[in-house]
Amino acid sequence: MSEEQPGSPPERRGPAWLRAGYAQALGAVALATGVSRLLFTLVSPPNLVMTYFVAVTAIAAKYGRGPSVVAALASVAAFDFFFVAPHFTFAVADTEYVLTFAVMLAVGLVIGNLTVRVRRQREAAEGRERRTAALYAMSRELAQAGAVDELVQIAARHIGDVFAAEVSVALGADPGPEEAGTIHLPLLGQRSPLGVVRVCPRRERQALATPEARRQLETFVNQTALALERARLADEAREARLRAETERLRSSLLTSVSHDLRTPLAAITGAATTMLEGGARLDPATRLELLESIRDEADRLNRLVQNLLEMTRLESGALRLRRDWHPLEEVVGAALGRLAKRLGARRV
Repeated sequence: MSEEQPGSPPERRGPAWLRAGYAQALGAVALATGVSRLLFTLVSPPNLVMTYFVAVTAIAAKYGRGPSVVAALASVAAFDFFFVAPHFTFAVADTEYVLTFAVMLAVGLVIGNLTVRVRRQREAAEGRERRTAALYAMSRELAQAGAVDELVQIAARHIGDVFAAEVSVALGADPGPEEAGTIHLPLLGQRSPLGVVRVCPRRERQALATPEARRQLETFVNQTALALERARLADEAREARLRAETERLRSSLLTSVSHDLRTPLAAITGAATTMLEGGARLDPATRLELLESIRDEADRLNRLVQNLLEMTRLESGALRLRRDWHPLEEVVGAALGRLAKRLGARRV
């Protein structure tokens, strides 16, 4: 069983730290032996066992089960060597001490295991507290963000910091098979999957070894999925509003265009009807005026149709609008020039 649990501080990981734990176990037993030598003339040998229990407890609290077992075994050996007659040998003159050794070893192991369990519970509680605070911080940042790219960056940063891993988010893509040491967690939306979170721990012994840590990771991923779903729904609502506005503008445009189209058509029809019904009774000046009216209204109708075609090309993307600066007087002058005949003597 592993001596470290997820959520342990970084300094409690790795072979170097474990070797230091075994060395510290022997050092603690040596210190307990020195203290016991000072107390040897004051208390009976069985009472000196308590100093070794203190050493075992301290080692178990700091380094875990392995070093605490070494400390318990070394304590029994040191007690036998220094305080049980004959001294400075592992021989035992009184067989009753064999039971003392067994009880001493058993109690030392029990104390070590209980201390390790308490330490792990404390570290697990601290880890849950840290991750809960990190989840709250991530949720707050996700609530303030709006763009999908920003949401992805926030989630990857927080998950990577909390679980000591390299994190990437693939939206709407098939991540492929899981690589060794890499975890894939889906981002599930209400209607369909949104993507996948890929988590690659930076260390082999990492903060995702327990079911509890995995559940906490899934909580982070689910919170990310909720934020992405919210952003997607906001985009869909915005697109729906845009479509509704576009449809409203299209309806207004069609109403306006139908009126603009009917006006020149009515003028052309009226002029042509007058020429047909008047026949030879019309003088040349009137006929010329009617022909010019037909030509002008036909040109106007042609411009309207051309504008409609260009608008259609703009909406389809076939025609790109090129915007540039123009003097206002030229724009107004060109518009007045086109409307000169319709304006007549009116002042603008």
